[in-house]
Amino acid sequence: MKDPLNYIYYIQGKFKDAVEILITGEKDARSRVQTAYYIFWHIQLNEYPESVRKKVESITKILTRLPGREGYILDDNFRKMKNKTASKAAKMIYDVYLDIEKHIKELES
Repeated sequence: MKDPLNYIYYIQGKFKDAVEILITGEKDARSRVQTAYYIFWHIQLNEYPESVRKKVESITKILTRLPGREGYILDDNFRKMKNKTASKAAKMIYDVYLDIEKHIKELES
């Protein structure tokens, strides 16, 4: 089993990288969100602190809400997504990052 504290640092690093892409990445909001999401998409929902699971699940739902081809649902959704929706997803990713930071501070104190 993974060491919970070390793994939360791993998740923190992934979200830090994602937020950096959201802020400094090139192109439009959709492209930045797509790149950011692919940094942490592989982390299973049950591996997150319980306090952020619903938010992470909401990010996935907003990014897969439109129909798409099997195996290409994310790509198809990003292709159709409006920048307004991408901006909302970017804010959600940032909120999860802040919640993870808060969770780590609580664990360390």
